[in-house]
Amino acid sequence: SVSKTGCRGFESFRARIIKNTRGKRLNLLIAPKNKVKMMNNSSDKLKQEIITYFRGVRTEWGKITWPEKNQVVVETCFVVAIVFIFTVFIYVVDIIFNALLANV
Repeated sequence: SVSKTGCRGFESFRARIIKNTRGKRLNLLIAPKNKVKMMNNSSDKLKQEIITYFRGVRTEWGKITWPEKNQVVVETCFVVAIVFIFTVFIYVVDIIFNALLANV
Protein backbone atom coordinates (compact mmCIF):
# COMPACT_ATOMS: atom_id res chain seq x y z
CA SER A 1 0.00 0.00 0.00
CA VAL A 2 1.19 3.48 -0.82
CA SER A 3 0.56 6.64 1.15
CA LYS A 4 -1.95 8.83 -0.63
CA THR A 5 -0.29 11.96 0.79
CA GLY A 6 3.00 11.16 -0.92
CA CYS A 7 4.72 11.38 2.49
CA ARG A 8 4.17 15.13 2.63
CA GLY A 9 4.56 16.38 6.17
CA PHE A 10 5.95 13.10 7.51
CA GLU A 11 9.57 12.79 8.50
CA SER A 12 11.37 9.68 9.55
CA PHE A 13 10.26 9.03 13.12
CA ARG A 14 13.41 7.08 14.01
CA ALA A 15 15.74 9.82 12.79
CA ARG A 16 13.99 12.47 14.89
CA ILE A 17 14.23 10.38 18.05
CA ILE A 18 17.91 9.62 17.52
CA LYS A 19 18.64 13.27 16.77
CA ASN A 20 16.69 14.49 19.80
CA THR A 21 18.19 11.85 22.07
CA ARG A 22 21.72 12.65 21.00
CA GLY A 23 21.13 16.37 21.28
CA LYS A 24 19.56 15.94 24.71
CA ARG A 25 22.53 13.94 25.97
CA LEU A 26 24.94 16.58 24.73
CA ASN A 27 22.88 19.35 26.31
CA LEU A 28 22.80 17.53 29.63
CA LEU A 29 26.57 17.39 29.69
CA ILE A 30 27.13 21.07 28.94
CA ALA A 31 23.87 22.73 30.02
CA PRO A 32 23.91 25.33 32.78
CA LYS A 33 21.32 24.95 35.54
CA ASN A 34 19.00 27.59 34.07
CA LYS A 35 18.58 25.51 30.90
CA VAL A 36 17.25 22.40 32.68
CA LYS A 37 13.70 23.76 32.46
CA MET A 38 14.13 24.32 28.72
CA MET A 39 15.18 20.67 28.30
CA ASN A 40 11.98 19.54 30.05
CA ASN A 41 10.06 21.53 27.43
CA SER A 42 11.97 19.68 24.72
CA SER A 43 10.90 16.33 26.21
CA ASP A 44 7.29 17.60 26.20
CA LYS A 45 7.80 18.62 22.59
CA LEU A 46 9.12 15.13 21.79
CA LYS A 47 6.06 13.53 23.42
CA GLN A 48 3.80 15.80 21.37
CA GLU A 49 5.69 14.92 18.18
CA ILE A 50 5.25 11.20 18.93
CA ILE A 51 1.52 11.66 19.52
CA THR A 52 1.22 13.67 16.28
CA TYR A 53 3.12 10.99 14.39
CA PHE A 54 0.80 8.20 15.55
CA ARG A 55 -2.27 10.29 14.76
CA GLY A 56 -0.92 10.64 11.24
CA VAL A 57 -0.33 6.89 11.07
CA ARG A 58 -3.93 6.27 12.13
CA THR A 59 -5.17 8.69 9.45
CA GLU A 60 -3.06 7.01 6.76
CA TRP A 61 -4.18 3.56 7.94
CA GLY A 62 -7.76 4.54 7.19
CA LYS A 63 -6.86 5.47 3.60
CA ILE A 64 -5.58 2.01 2.71
CA THR A 65 -7.69 0.15 0.17
CA TRP A 66 -7.72 -3.50 1.23
CA PRO A 67 -8.36 -6.25 -1.35
CA GLU A 68 -11.45 -8.42 -1.22
CA LYS A 69 -11.14 -11.80 0.53
CA ASN A 70 -11.90 -13.63 -2.72
CA GLN A 71 -9.06 -11.81 -4.51
CA VAL A 72 -6.60 -12.74 -1.75
CA VAL A 73 -7.63 -16.42 -1.86
CA VAL A 74 -7.38 -16.64 -5.66
CA GLU A 75 -3.99 -14.90 -5.83
CA THR A 76 -2.65 -17.07 -2.99
CA CYS A 77 -3.74 -20.21 -4.87
CA PHE A 78 -1.96 -18.96 -8.00
CA VAL A 79 1.25 -18.35 -6.05
CA VAL A 80 1.14 -21.81 -4.43
CA ALA A 81 0.46 -23.45 -7.81
CA ILE A 82 3.32 -21.61 -9.54
CA VAL A 83 5.72 -22.48 -6.72
CA PHE A 84 4.65 -26.14 -6.94
CA ILE A 85 5.12 -26.19 -10.74
CA PHE A 86 8.61 -24.67 -10.53
CA THR A 87 9.54 -27.08 -7.73
CA VAL A 88 8.52 -30.08 -9.83
CA PHE A 89 10.36 -28.63 -12.85
CA ILE A 90 13.59 -28.15 -10.89
CA TYR A 91 13.23 -31.65 -9.41
CA VAL A 92 12.84 -33.20 -12.90
CA VAL A 93 15.81 -31.21 -14.25
CA ASP A 94 17.87 -32.38 -11.26
CA ILE A 95 16.97 -36.02 -11.94
CA ILE A 96 17.94 -35.61 -15.62
CA PHE A 97 21.32 -34.02 -14.75
CA ASN A 98 22.02 -36.71 -12.14
CA ALA A 99 21.30 -39.42 -14.74
CA LEU A 100 23.48 -37.74 -17.34
CA LEU A 101 26.38 -37.13 -14.95
CA ALA A 102 26.20 -40.63 -13.49
CA ASN A 103 27.08 -42.06 -16.91
CA VAL A 104 30.15 -39.84 -17.29
